[in-house]
Amino acid sequence: MKKVTLSFILLVFMPLLGISQTEIPVSFDERADLMAVVFRLADCDEYNRCLMEEYAAAVDNYFEPYKTHEVIALAKEYYETAVSYDAVVSYALHLVLPTDNQGLISIDKNYKEGGDKSFDRWTEQQKQDFLAPLSDFYHKSHFHEWYESTLPVRNQATETFNNDIRSALDFSWFDTFFGPRQNADFKIILNFLVGWQNYGCSSQRIDGQNVLSPVIGCAKPDSLGNACYQIKIVLPIVIHEFCHAYCNPLNAKYWAGMEKKADKVFELKKEKLTRQAYGSSLTMMNETFVRSCVIRYIMAHNPNADINSLIASERSFLLTQTMVESLAQYEKQRNVYPDIESYMPQLIKDINGFNVRKYKKELKAYQKQCAHVVSCSIKNGSTDIPAGKSEMTITFDKPMQNSIHLGKGNDGGEFPSFAGAVMESFSWSEDQKTITVQFDLKPDTHYSFSILGDHFFSVDGYPTVGTHFISFTTKK
Repeated sequence: MKKVTLSFILLVFMPLLGISQTEIPVSFDERADLMAVVFRLADCDEYNRCLMEEYAAAVDNYFEPYKTHEVIALAKEYYETAVSYDAVVSYALHLVLPTDNQGLISIDKNYKEGGDKSFDRWTEQQKQDFLAPLSDFYHKSHFHEWYESTLPVRNQATETFNNDIRSALDFSWFDTFFGPRQNADFKIILNFLVGWQNYGCSSQRIDGQNVLSPVIGCAKPDSLGNACYQIKIVLPIVIHEFCHAYCNPLNAKYWAGMEKKADKVFELKKEKLTRQAYGSSLTMMNETFVRSCVIRYIMAHNPNADINSLIASERSFLLTQTMVESLAQYEKQRNVYPDIESYMPQLIKDINGFNVRKYKKELKAYQKQCAHVVSCSIKNGSTDIPAGKSEMTITFDKPMQNSIHLGKGNDGGEFPSFAGAVMESFSWSEDQKTITVQFDLKPDTHYSFSILGDHFFSVDGYPTVGTHFISFTTKK
């Protein structure tokens, strides 16, 4: 879903370049890099997606001797208990690093308990037990010295981000739309090791200060190997992550009023949402709220954007249309609703008005028009696929559009390599019902991939039902 959403947003954000210059601090954070390195060494998938390949290789080379350190084993253990994704960097942003070579890393006592739901995915015992081994790793690996050695590449990335992204962000919109946040400290944290992930981190200090600090990945190397940020991709992501800082606390505060309906809606898309790391009705609602607000941002800056296409691109988040339409009414009645929190009772009322039974009936009729995968020449579980150049065919029950959409598998198998450039490695039959894909396969290797039904569209505009997972092993 994220790919579909962004591909449309690329078009509607093009007129927004250079709209507003705002002083928002942008920097890397040693604590976030420390935790990202630890969870990378622990082989956690989302911290092994760095797009800056030379940087990632340098990290792996330097820290290889420390892969057996106690903190790495502990990270692997905690990873199995939902300490993953944003919980990792949220923990980092609550740390105080030592100023000498012997001191222990500690947790900053100036943060309000319960002010960061991501941080609270760590149990209190985990938070404390992680400090001593993390401190030992920090000192023994000479992490600070290594981090200082990366200053030139970090400075280059920060300058590029400021010039290309920060200067284009209409930051005033957030206070205008949501209402001013009192005692708010805004900053953007860059981090190469989160790869294409981005996290909307926010917390609250005991003095009432709100700290809004989205952690942004998305850096890619240019032809010289320098970090670059594609504005048409990264700008909407930054807007998205800042919206999380407003939306998540509101959903948490008013959760009791929408929980029952959210649970029912979540069940309708549970499998797909869980696969995308939205594993609960609350995380689904956080994401729906944010995506709906981003659409309102787009419409505020580009009234000619196709709002129906924007809503349709969020198919996994069924309440998007309901929330976008409700928020449009909020915008029209700002004399009645001074800020978004004052509107929450009405927004919740609209959410609860979503008719699940009607949706199921409409979905059933819609799915009759959708395409279906009829067969795949590589059977799931095959163990005798020849190595070398190999052809696979996928057959659908309707003529399909001329494109290919394969994704990662679900069992950790290696994604098969296309035989040459992607666009040259597939072709469609004359009736457009069968796609032939050419792979270049290694011997005695376990592969897995998925047929992404949501992205295979029939010629009459309907998606394919379901995601189909295929795993196989090649001959020796």
